[in-house]
Amino acid sequence: MELLDTEDTEDARVASRDRADRIENALMQNIAIDKEVPEDVVREVEVFELHTLSSAKIWEPIGFTSDFFALNHPKRHLKELRASLDSPDLAPVQSPASEESTGDRTASIGEEECVSNIFRKATLAEIKSPKHWRFAEQSWQIDLDPVQWVNANYIMDLVNVDTEEKWVYDFVDNDEPCDGQIFRRRRWIRQCVRAAEPSKDTKDPLLNVTSSERLSKTFSTLLS
Repeated sequence: MELLDTEDTEDARVASRDRADRIENALMQNIAIDKEVPEDVVREVEVFELHTLSSAKIWEPIGFTSDFFALNHPKRHLKELRASLDSPDLAPVQSPASEESTGDRTASIGEEECVSNIFRKATLAEIKSPKHWRFAEQSWQIDLDPVQWVNANYIMDLVNVDTEEKWVYDFVDNDEPCDGQIFRRRRWIRQCVRAAEPSKDTKDPLLNVTSSERLSKTFSTLLS
């Protein structure tokens, strides 16, 4: 009975609340420390310079994109999918000359449609660093080891690598890829440095992910 009376005193309640506050403050401090990212943290970002082979067999630049756009990319199968949905019974009969002319025009429209679906920037200068990061002084550099990034992305069977010029070409069987287009790409890299910690009032929707994950997610949206 005396023990219960002691625990029920005002001093006991104050002491208990004080201990709880100290524990909570210690936990919050540790959580805040874990979330903070040192300003000297450096991460590498990448973009891909993309070219397409024209009907005149000339490589034409498309721009810089966050995706290497290999043969297995879903957007490169859209044209094939649309063609399979068209009923051949509804196709009008055309003369050979008309069919050839229309075929060329349809292919051209399909190619333009495919390229227009690629989110890209025309030049490296248009690309901005991710939020809360800044580019290092060193400018963009071509990745001199294309075999490494090809293997890392498991596209070895889909491409041919030119180790001298650093271009990675679509692997084409009988000069006819699945979408009627041939692409080549090369990887550009640049280092980013963690910028000064933003204001505490600034809300960061990606606060609960690590700095490397945040950098990857935010940078992939810069070209869209």
